[in-house]
Amino acid sequence: RADPQHVLLARSVEDILQAKRQGKVAILFGVEGGKLLEGRLELLQTFYDRGLRELQLCWAVPNQIVEEQNLTAFGRQVVRECDRLGIIVSLTHISTPAFFEVLEMTRKPPIVCHGIASIPGWQAADLTDRKLKALASREGLLGIHFYRSYLGSRPSVQRVVEQVDHIANLVGIDTVGLGIDFFPT
Repeated sequence: RADPQHVLLARSVEDILQAKRQGKVAILFGVEGGKLLEGRLELLQTFYDRGLRELQLCWAVPNQIVEEQNLTAFGRQVVRECDRLGIIVSLTHISTPAFFEVLEMTRKPPIVCHGIASIPGWQAADLTDRKLKALASREGLLGIHFYRSYLGSRPSVQRVVEQVDHIANLVGIDTVGLGIDFFPT
C-alpha cells in the first residue's frame, strides 16, 4: 500500500503477470516455518485468505509438520492442503527424507526459496545433485541464497555465477532463481 507505483501484492499467477506488464515488483507473502499453524489445518485457509502464498515447512524451531526427519500425518495434510489452495511449498531447511517425501506427494512444483547447490570444494551443502535432479523433475526451483554462511565469508557475484552455472549445467536454467534471505549484519 505504501508504494503502489512500484509494488503489487500478488495472490495469483495473473497478479504476477500484471506486475510484470506494469513494470512493478510482485510480492508474494510467505512464511518461514510451519509453526504458525500450531497443528491446526484450518489455520492454513485462514492465512491463505489473508494472502499467504508460500509456506516453508521447516525452519529453526520445531513444529508439527516434520518430526524425526519425516513428515508427520499432519505434515502430509498440510502438503495436500497447500496443493488444493495453491500455496507454494518450500523445502528450504527440510530434512532429506522429508524432502523426497514431499516431492512424491505434491502435485504442484515446490521450491527451495533460499539455498545453494552442493559444489565440490564448497563447505556449505544444501542441495546435492540428487536433490536438484529430483526438484527439477517436478519443475521446482532453487533460489540461490546470497548470505555469507552459504556463499562464503566474502560473497561475490562470481560465487553466485558458479551456482547458476552448476545448476544450469546439471538440470537446466529453469530450476535457477535468486532467493535472498535477508539477515541483519
